[in-house]
Amino acid sequence: MQTLSSVIREETASALAEPKHLARRLGTAEGGVKLAQSVGELCLTPVKTAGDLRECLKSYREQVLFGMEWPSILKAYHRARRGEARELIALDRELSADAGWGVWKGSSAAVGRVHLHALRPLKDQRVVQRYWSAVEEGEAEAFHPLVYGLILAVYSLPLRQGLLHYGWITLSVRAWASGRHLERSWLEWSEALDAELARLPDRLDVLLGQPPFSV
Repeated sequence: MQTLSSVIREETASALAEPKHLARRLGTAEGGVKLAQSVGELCLTPVKTAGDLRECLKSYREQVLFGMEWPSILKAYHRARRGEARELIALDRELSADAGWGVWKGSSAAVGRVHLHALRPLKDQRVVQRYWSAVEEGEAEAFHPLVYGLILAVYSLPLRQGLLHYGWITLSVRAWASGRHLERSWLEWSEALDAELARLPDRLDVLLGQPPFSV
């Protein structure tokens, strides 16, 4: 029986081989790999053992995924569903001013703009058009979690499934980027990733149980 990480690993390998596939799966264009490579900046020491990898993934999980990305996606989703373009742009500015987002800022904006630009033909989507105008005028950056939330809303995609898939893929890509030089077995890599993936559903349930603008 395949472990969860082995299934995700197969998806990730396919995604990395074809950036456009990664774009469809993750919503981050070719920047998915670029973002994954940035995870090294969250690791205090080189990743040489499974223990190092677990610490590195924990840093990403707590500081970025749980601390910034999921809450940002959720807020953007609800703003977009309500047609609140001005509030979505304000979220973008808040994220831009967040010092914790500094590591990811350039890559995130580059990735988000690719996907926001792809939504421009949706002329009937006022939130999309106003957000893009704000980016063109230098009033917003189009960070990828906000654009991802916008995509979930525009296409009426299941919120919980979309957030879980985002977590699965980003953790897997970062595990690959950080752990590909592990000195020990692939099984240890898989076990470290499995432990992280297993945390996602319960934590997501907590997030979704909160008022959307309190996170």
